[in-house]
Amino acid sequence: MKKLFTNVGIVVILLILGQSFAFSQQTISGVIVDDKNIPVIGAAIYVKGTTIGTVTDIDGKYSVTVPADATALEISYLGFSTQTLMIADNTYSNITLSEDLNKLDEVVITGLASSVKRSNLANAVASIGARELTGVTSQPTM
Repeated sequence: MKKLFTNVGIVVILLILGQSFAFSQQTISGVIVDDKNIPVIGAAIYVKGTTIGTVTDIDGKYSVTVPADATALEISYLGFSTQTLMIADNTYSNITLSEDLNKLDEVVITGLASSVKRSNLANAVASIGARELTGVTSQPTM
């Protein structure tokens, strides 16, 4: 009988500790949009200082479970400024990312339809610099 009470006591203690652990986490969710109020698809949301994170869906929505000791969320996306939001501020439901074109270092474009022979495809690399992208085009004459 004493062993039964001991086992029941252990189970009760584990249930109480399990509930306190479950309540020590919180789920944060919201929507991430850009300056034009368009949802940002695939933005990364990380709990700062951990490996816990998620990405936004097609509607810009996210949901991440953070531990009780977490202090900040970090939101990043290519071509946008990285934002760090304090969890205690409760300002994380709707987040607007602002464009930062200086952070857009490199864009890789691949093409599937090509006139290059398949045997030479590994060597078919082209590099375009800023001068070619900002060149002056001639005006059409009428």
